[in-house]
Amino acid sequence: MQHYPLKFALNSEILLIFSTLLGVLWSAFLWGHKRGDRQANRFLGLLVFVLSMLIFRRIADPEASTFYQWIYALSHGFIYLIGPSFYLYIKSKLGHHFRFKEIWKHFIPWVGSVLLINLVFAYKVDLSERFSIPTLRVWAIVFISLQVTHLLTYIYHSRKLVVGAKDTLSHRTSATVKIRHQWLQFLMVTSFILGGFIVLLNIMIITGGYYQINNTADFLFLCLLGIILLAIIYRSWRQPEVVSGIYTEENKYQNKKIPDEQSKLLRSKLEFLIEQQVYLTPDLSLKDLAGQMEVSSHRLSQLINEQYQQNFFNFINDYRIDFATNKIKQGSIEKMTIEALAYDSGFNSKTTFNRAFKKRMQCTPMEYYRSLHATNS
Repeated sequence: MQHYPLKFALNSEILLIFSTLLGVLWSAFLWGHKRGDRQANRFLGLLVFVLSMLIFRRIADPEASTFYQWIYALSHGFIYLIGPSFYLYIKSKLGHHFRFKEIWKHFIPWVGSVLLINLVFAYKVDLSERFSIPTLRVWAIVFISLQVTHLLTYIYHSRKLVVGAKDTLSHRTSATVKIRHQWLQFLMVTSFILGGFIVLLNIMIITGGYYQINNTADFLFLCLLGIILLAIIYRSWRQPEVVSGIYTEENKYQNKKIPDEQSKLLRSKLEFLIEQQVYLTPDLSLKDLAGQMEVSSHRLSQLINEQYQQNFFNFINDYRIDFATNKIKQGSIEKMTIEALAYDSGFNSKTTFNRAFKKRMQCTPMEYYRSLHATNS
């Protein structure tokens, strides 16, 4: 019986090390992955890496070396990376693309904490001699309070983004949009759980209650981080749309094909609506188009999958991009903005238009226009 606690401790440590290594590998994959939204993937990769390091710093031996002690001290600033990476990832998934000048300010608190921690680490002996323990405790409380406030602020603004997008996304029934919305909701629940536990842990540290149950609190925190990390990795791995922008319905209708006569009739109805340029309708949903064809959404989705090997979202966007390229060839882009062209083509934002255009044509609308201009000249 005396060996059971040791065995349990070793098994839990192995699982946490496994979680850390898996997190680092998944983070590297996200940073190097060339499909899907690369900017969003890098923010998600940063979040996964930070969570991995928060686990690693608590299972490694802080007395191992001075170098590790320094790394361990720097890791206290990682909390300042969770909020920005989470917020910027959600904003990217909702269609916003950033330039460096737009995002660097989000990382100022992290840079400031790294500089401060380096100073404290370099002069820790002098500080302990110069200031009393109560004074140092006050400064520690201030540092912790700023961390918690910073994290909760980003979680709050992330929630506003998801809630704000909910009404827009709820009117669109394409599979990719549904998956993206469910994924963002999952991340929000995850952030609430993580943020709540971090707040509770820091309150315990400030009040002194943490030091009475530090082993139990640490173990629970590590377990929570490990579960969250593995859940994020598993969900993003199981749903290719999250990372690669890919959604396949190949097996969905494998054993229930539409009869040939019905398929021919439905296809003629669909092609008639396409000729009427139904795809130019903003926020056109699968349900809307199915209603015009007097068929169920499920049956229309199956038809598009069987006859065109696409999902509804990509099917409609292809026609919109064809419309936009024809407008560019006709010189319309010289008389209108990219945003106006996006709306004319059926898109509801410039960002969504640019992303869909680049996915299909491998270049931006302006690059496409310049290539045509260069060829003609």
